[in-house]
Amino acid sequence: ARVLGVTPTGNTLLQLNKDYALGCKGTILELPKDQIIYKSVKNKGSWDLEGSKFLARSLKKAFENPHAKIALLDIGANTGLYGVVAKVLTPNSQVHFFEPTPGAQKSIFTSLKALENKIATDNKKTT
Repeated sequence: ARVLGVTPTGNTLLQLNKDYALGCKGTILELPKDQIIYKSVKNKGSWDLEGSKFLARSLKKAFENPHAKIALLDIGANTGLYGVVAKVLTPNSQVHFFEPTPGAQKSIFTSLKALENKIATDNKKTT
């Protein structure tokens, strides 16, 4: 991912340079610049992809029951990357994020906006 700049809240804007689980090429993510999550997203375009896939598999399995109402609660969401990838992989699921840190909250909002844009673009392609 390519660094675009820093937001007024101190987060770093990263633009994905190809399609990843976090979004398609060109998607802009906003992350606090730490040495773990930020570094992984910048270098690999993902953060703990196996953990996100585990969540998505579990959500998909739960959706096999047609009467189930499924929601993922991401408590202490930090940047919300687990929930965002789970939402990408299981679009019918509800994901709720709880995060008290304003900078991390902003990161979640930016990621969700990028996800909404991706879904809208995908829907236009299929119609």
